[in-house]
Amino acid sequence: MGKARWTDEQAKQNIGRADDVLFPELFGRDAERAFKIYQQGHLDAEKDGAPPAFDDAKGLIAYLMTRKPAEFNAVVSNKPGDLVRREIAEHGWSGVFSKASGYQEANGHNKPHIAAMEH
Repeated sequence: MGKARWTDEQAKQNIGRADDVLFPELFGRDAERAFKIYQQGHLDAEKDGAPPAFDDAKGLIAYLMTRKPAEFNAVVSNKPGDLVRREIAEHGWSGVFSKASGYQEANGHNKPHIAAMEH
């Protein structure tokens, strides 16, 4: 969309920020179109399966798998919820999480909004 690549510093500042805040800031009136392109990029990238998990994430999941079943583990993501749940299943982690919530599944709110966490 005619934007320059981020520098490493810009990436550190922007990655992880809420999409519903970041995209309007970056793309103005084209934010909705830019976000649709972004979401399609996620879907296209995962046609052959979920992305590999980082070693630290594997360690965390292994730890969570040792916890008592009564304890609650959840994932809150700004990716589309169906995609997040598919990734969890493909990694064999479905039994680890009681809930996985994705983009705008919390009454239109995304992380870090409290509604996404409460959902």
